[in-house]
Amino acid sequence: MNQLEAKTDAGMQDARDAYNAEMAKLRAQSKLAMDKFEAFKQAGDAAWDKSVAEMEKYRDAFSHPFAYFKSRV
Repeated sequence: MNQLEAKTDAGMQDARDAYNAEMAKLRAQSKLAMDKFEAFKQAGDAAWDKSVAEMEKYRDAFSHPFAYFKSRV
């Protein structure tokens, strides 16, 4: 039982570490996305297409880690 408990604890710590690493990435990406959004608001209509393409990249960057963690739970 002790060995099983140790393996479980190690697995939980690995999952916690992976979660924390992904959350750090998401926070950084969120900051970049918000900065881009602010720049977009100030840029006006001329930068619409470029900004939409960039925001789609950020959306995809957010959706993949969430899908990964959702599949693990």
